[in-house]
Amino acid sequence: MRYALLVLIALTACATCASGGTWTITNLHLAETTRSVICAATENQQAGYTMVGGAYHAGMWSGTAESWVDLHFLLPASEYLSSTADSVYTSGDRICVAGSALLNTNGYRVHAILWTYVVPEPSSVLTLLCGIGAMGGVILRKRK
Repeated sequence: MRYALLVLIALTACATCASGGTWTITNLHLAETTRSVICAATENQQAGYTMVGGAYHAGMWSGTAESWVDLHFLLPASEYLSSTADSVYTSGDRICVAGSALLNTNGYRVHAILWTYVVPEPSSVLTLLCGIGAMGGVILRKRK
């Protein structure tokens, strides 16, 4: 009975979506890769992996193929052969991506990996830009 109820709810939800809204399709596949898979998504980010040079690379998208960030390259290259991203979570100024990475050892050993990105506050970016501008002004004055 439980399964029938779940199927009925799912069918009702699909019928509602199909009759009342417009679906859009966004191709997030990268031209230079042979495979791409999305495993999780939030409102603004998508997490998954792509096949790059024969190895899986965990990655994150922000709605376009061009926005892809290769999370695998953040891992020590000598330690890990491949990686995947299985979930993504945003909380305030943090984006967390959870996944796994295959160790570069004899045998099949996999480590759980958590990538965390702290989004800079607009005020800190503005301060950084003001500092760079001030440094540029000092350099220009010294040249004259």
